[in-house]
Amino acid sequence: MPAAPVTRFLILACVIIELLLVLMPHRLSEGLMFMLSLIPARLTLMPGEGAVTLVTSQFLHAGLLHLFANMLFLWAIGRPVEWIIGGGRFVVLYIATGVIGGVAQTLAAPMSTVPVVGASGSISGMLAIYALMFSRSRVSSRVFAGFRVPGHLLRLLWFAIAWIGIQLMIALVFNTGGMGGVAVWAHIGGFLAGLVLAAPFIRRRPQQD
Repeated sequence: MPAAPVTRFLILACVIIELLLVLMPHRLSEGLMFMLSLIPARLTLMPGEGAVTLVTSQFLHAGLLHLFANMLFLWAIGRPVEWIIGGGRFVVLYIATGVIGGVAQTLAAPMSTVPVVGASGSISGMLAIYALMFSRSRVSSRVFAGFRVPGHLLRLLWFAIAWIGIQLMIALVFNTGGMGGVAVWAHIGGFLAGLVLAAPFIRRRPQQD
């Protein structure tokens, strides 16, 4: 597989930022985390100040294990997606799906003061694009209530339903109490954004048997 410079750069940036935060004094790292994390209540009440955190929060992680899991996933799916759509489109879709994921998380809990960090929204978006591009299944069009729904749209719906179902089950397991947990709506928002934004690339890509 050809080199994927954008994927490599994103991974390197996340790793360097996390290591810097680990190595710097605790009070300073805490202050930076608060300033750069997505805090839904801040975005809701002060959208001008909070908007930039929709991007900066994508490069922060809640510890080395969180970082490792996300970067491993990004390495696995980012390279083939970047190879197909190109580095420029890849970075735009990566940031855009992460931003939409952050907005979805904010809409789900607009007054939450729990910081939201991580590349999971962006990676969920890349996963959606990967699934659409590399899935070999063929979905035939169906008629619902007298309307014919194209196969590619049904494919989007099946992926969306499956991903949302998985995320809701994760929420039931991990999001207990009121102290953080998994930012499920960031995952769902990023994934749905990936499905929608990837559609033009999927239609242009020639199908093979």
